[in-house]
Amino acid sequence: MNRVLVLSPEPVRPRMAGMGIRALRIAEHLGKAGHDVVLASPSPEELPLRGSGRVVVSETREALGQADEFQIAVVSGHAGRDLVASRFPGAIVADLYDPFVVENLSYAEALGPNVFLNDRRALFGLLERADFVLAATEEQRLFWLGLLLGRGRLTPADIERDAEARRLCDVAPFGVDEAPPSSAWPFHEVPAGEADVLFGGVYDWYDAGLVL
Repeated sequence: MNRVLVLSPEPVRPRMAGMGIRALRIAEHLGKAGHDVVLASPSPEELPLRGSGRVVVSETREALGQADEFQIAVVSGHAGRDLVASRFPGAIVADLYDPFVVENLSYAEALGPNVFLNDRRALFGLLERADFVLAATEEQRLFWLGLLLGRGRLTPADIERDAEARRLCDVAPFGVDEAPPSSAWPFHEVPAGEADVLFGGVYDWYDAGLVL
């Protein structure tokens, strides 16, 4: 088994946004599989980690200072830039369930051009270093495979070894809680065929009709 560093770009706490939830679920599953896992995030808080005693929570800078103690790192978003800059010697799994570059395209007028350029540099730097890439859906996997091809990471040799290129990029669903919510939630039915399947979720940068 390996020592694994899971880097969350968002805080891991009792109330979390998507990227924190995703990092927590990945860490828990890796712990259940028998790996020794450090889940690192900015401003971490104590959490009741389930199913394994092999996961500990750490602060990002502290974990990066000990990065050479890990064989594998799983990283999302801009946290990947810090990991690559640390010259991490182990294998890197780029978890690209969150398409932050695509999201910020919607806000380009308000944010200005530098945010997009910074996002793109962070994403390309991570893709060029990553040993393996995770998507959240099959449709999203095709999106990232296209980018991997464009960046020279998907080659004829990859296809010869693995016709679907799953050794390079595969799917890990988002990671919602297996237990149902404890109280009724005001869910609304979505007509068949109208749900977003490429990125998922309900945000102001797409799925406006669903929000309305």
